[in-house]
Amino acid sequence: MRLKPAIFALLFGAFTALGDTAPNAAEAPQDVAPAAKAQTAQPTPQQPASKATAKDAAEELLKAVDQTGLLEPITPEHAQELQDILLKLLNVPATLEQEAPFPKAPMVSVIPGTRVVEIAIPQFDDDIALELKKLAQLIDKEKPIALLLNLCKSSGDSELPSQQLLEYCSTESTLIAVLFDKGTKGIAETTVQELAQRKYLAFGEPSAGLPGARKAIPLSNGASLKYYAAKSQPIKPQIDLTQTADHAKWPRTAADHLTITHIQKKTK
Repeated sequence: MRLKPAIFALLFGAFTALGDTAPNAAEAPQDVAPAAKAQTAQPTPQQPASKATAKDAAEELLKAVDQTGLLEPITPEHAQELQDILLKLLNVPATLEQEAPFPKAPMVSVIPGTRVVEIAIPQFDDDIALELKKLAQLIDKEKPIALLLNLCKSSGDSELPSQQLLEYCSTESTLIAVLFDKGTKGIAETTVQELAQRKYLAFGEPSAGLPGARKAIPLSNGASLKYYAAKSQPIKPQIDLTQTADHAKWPRTAADHLTITHIQKKTK
């Protein structure tokens, strides 16, 4: 389903009406009318103009759209189109969600041809925190020489699984590394940042630069706009794998490097 023309017109109209409340609006000085000048007896010190945040602009825009009743039950196509418009107007990375997405469970597997266990966590969700406890037990059975935390294209807004994962890493003596890419954002990116500060090996490519949990603006039709409050510098890996175009090969490349590092440590 295509977005109604009325929604397009309303979005652009509402955005124009917002004026300087938009994050990228031009801040041209305003000329004072002669009549206004005549009424001013003495000059008063100018107060710095308050700058509206992207959140303010987004809220005003969505209120204007929401009050029209034009928002129908959201299909994936509808959500994507509206998301794209908001991105262009507000320059805020956002997603429009009808309901909470079904959590994607983490997966544990031994990388073929190695003794490295890969832990792929596609989403940081409260329900995933329970799964991480089971993962620790499975890992103990495998007796790997290294663990690879695969956070490629990982996101999510729950800090609980991140805390549990970091706590597990701090108590684990096995060699640990993290793999991430430009799709790593949210709490997943915050986790990568913490692991990097703790000097764990990092493979992949620069992250999205959108760390932390998203903010949410609820709408009357049950949907909500979730967005990242601010952008930051992407996290750069110690070992850049961007030259390997096939991302599916990244875990094996990282595992081979970890195997060599393990052998070097054993021979010292």
